[in-house]
Amino acid sequence: MAKQNTPRPYQSWLFVAVIAFFAIAIPYSLINQPGGPMTETVGIIESSGSVPSDVVPPSAIATVRLKDGTLIQANVVSGSVALRGQVAHVRILRRVLSGAKAYEVYRTEPAQ
Repeated sequence: MAKQNTPRPYQSWLFVAVIAFFAIAIPYSLINQPGGPMTETVGIIESSGSVPSDVVPPSAIATVRLKDGTLIQANVVSGSVALRGQVAHVRILRRVLSGAKAYEVYRTEPAQ
C-alpha cells in the first residue's frame, strides 16, 4: 500500500499566512510612496555616506541639521554631492498612507 503525503494542518495555515502577508505588503509598499504637497527647507550637512547597494551608482544619504535644529537623514538626489559643512536644500515629502515624512537633499552649496 502506497503512503499518502497529506499536508499537515500547520503547513496549510503557514502557506495561507505567507500569501496573505504578500497580498497586503506589496500593494501597501507600492501605494505608500511619497506624494502630495511638499515643503522645502535648508540645513547644514553634518555627515554623508553611501548606502551599500547592487545599483550603480550607489545611493547616498546625508545627516542634516535643519534650521529649526531637527537632525534628519535624507536621501541625496543623484547628481548632487553632499559634503560635511555644506548648505543642503531639502524637500520634505509625506508618504500617502502612513503620513510619515521622507527627506531628500536635492541641491547643495558651500556654506557662507
